[in-house]
Amino acid sequence: MMMFETVVGHSFKCVSEQSIQLSAQLQMKTMNIHLQAFDFEGDSFGIVDECLSDYTVVLPVVGIIVVVLCVVGLGIYKIRQRRQSSAYQRI
Repeated sequence: MMMFETVVGHSFKCVSEQSIQLSAQLQMKTMNIHLQAFDFEGDSFGIVDECLSDYTVVLPVVGIIVVVLCVVGLGIYKIRQRRQSSAYQRI
């Protein structure tokens, strides 16, 4: 079982709640953790490697924002195209 996996010198950070089954009768729940086992430099953590469950909220939000911006952009393009084409008359 691999828990809190990261490269030596990096730190592991997870804001989301994680549940890890250690045995049949023992379960460990973690939330908002920042860990580093080796290669500290000074009093600061190394480069942060975040857990995958933290990305489950961010990716859909970013996707929705991109889709909304595309729809707004296409709407503006169509409106401007209609206004420019109405200024010209066919011969």
